[in-house]
Amino acid sequence: MTFTPEQVWQECKSVAGTFGVDPYLIMAINEQECEPGPAGSYDASMPRMEPNFMQRYTRKLQYSSVVETLLACSWSTMQMMGESLREIRNDHGQNFFEWFFTQQQHAQQVWLIQPLSPAAVTLALDAYCVNLNWSVYWGTLWFMSKMRAANGVVHDALQRWNGGGNPEYADQVLNRIPKLKGQHT
Repeated sequence: MTFTPEQVWQECKSVAGTFGVDPYLIMAINEQECEPGPAGSYDASMPRMEPNFMQRYTRKLQYSSVVETLLACSWSTMQMMGESLREIRNDHGQNFFEWFFTQQQHAQQVWLIQPLSPAAVTLALDAYCVNLNWSVYWGTLWFMSKMRAANGVVHDALQRWNGGGNPEYADQVLNRIPKLKGQHT
């Protein structure tokens, strides 16, 4: 699934307003994580496997190998880790997979078994990638958790978003904002 920069921008504006965060910052994270391709579109269907993350975090969870692997990938335009989608909670106290599960009809829930079954995780992540609003919403929710952990310091929150693996990450994201302000209003 691909999205135009205008589609991503519209979602960033909409979702950022919900959280009271700068929409250009959210757009810059999207652009940093899912650089628009040659046609200018964002390809939300390209997960990124993080083998070191899998070894360090998801193997310990004792889920099926399918779920461990899917949680060790980053997804959609904000490249949210599956594990981060399992950890972060919305206003109703649900993680993404629980939220998705509750959105399904009873017959579908019976087939999916429970929110973190291999079938449910696979279906949820596929739906996550094609629903730009979900991607931007849950990604922004995760970023706001990083903002709280960084006591509201954007640069520190961005470094936490990246896990500290790239010491230039925050500056790379912040340096995108002036160009984005020239492109989007």
